[in-house]
Amino acid sequence: MVTLALLVALHAGAQTQECKSAYGKTACGYHCLAAYGVIKCAEHPQGTCKAAYGEVACGFDCTAAFGKVRCAPDPGGVCKAAFGDVVCSGPERPDGAGWRGPNGRVDRWRADGSHDRPWRQAVEVPPQECKSAYGKTACGYHCQAAFGDVRCARTHKGACEVAFGKITCDDPPRWVVLAPDAPAMSCLTAYGRTACGYSCQAGYGDVRCARTPDGVCQASFGQVACSE
Repeated sequence: MVTLALLVALHAGAQTQECKSAYGKTACGYHCLAAYGVIKCAEHPQGTCKAAYGEVACGFDCTAAFGKVRCAPDPGGVCKAAFGDVVCSGPERPDGAGWRGPNGRVDRWRADGSHDRPWRQAVEVPPQECKSAYGKTACGYHCQAAFGDVRCARTHKGACEVAFGKITCDDPPRWVVLAPDAPAMSCLTAYGRTACGYSCQAGYGDVRCARTPDGVCQASFGQVACSE
C-alpha cells in the first residue's frame, strides 16, 4: 500500500518549474511541451506531457491511442486504452464531488508537491486498476466484469459483488474512507438481492447492510433493521 503523501512528495524538491515559449505563446509549469501550435505544462512536478494526433495533454499516466491523448488529472490516477477509447480516472475521491471543494473551487497541487487540503496527503491510497470487457472500460477499485457490464468501486474501502445477473458496487461515507483503521465494505447476496456495507444481514426475503463500520444489523420480527 502506498501513501498519497509519498506519491506527491517523492522527488518534489528536485524539480523546478520552467517557462517555454513557442508559436507566439508562453506557458509555465513542469515538463512543458510545445507541439501542433500549442504549449502546455504539467501542474505537478511528477506530471508529464504527451503530444500525439495533433493534441497535447498533460497530467499523469498519459496514454495515446485511437487518435486520442488522455492523462489522469492527479497522482495515483490511471489510464487504459481499449475498445477504441482511452479511459482515465483520478485517485479515489472520498468527498463525493470529485476534486471540487464545497465552495466550488477546484483543488490544486502546490509547486512543492503538497496539496491545499492536508487530509488528501494523509490517506493511504492503493493503486487503482482498469478493467475492460464487453466493449467497455471502467477504472477504480475491486473492479468486476460480468453480464455484459464492467463496474468498479470509487474508493479502496468500497466493494463490488457479481450476482443475479448484475454487478453491485458501493462505497462508504467520506469519514470512513479517511479513517486509517476503518475496514473495507463487504457484500452479502440472498433472495435475488445484493447489499454492500457492514454487519450485513439477510432475512425475510431482504438483505441490508449498515453504512458505517460501527453500525449493526439485525433480522427479527419479519424485517431486517440496520443502524448507521
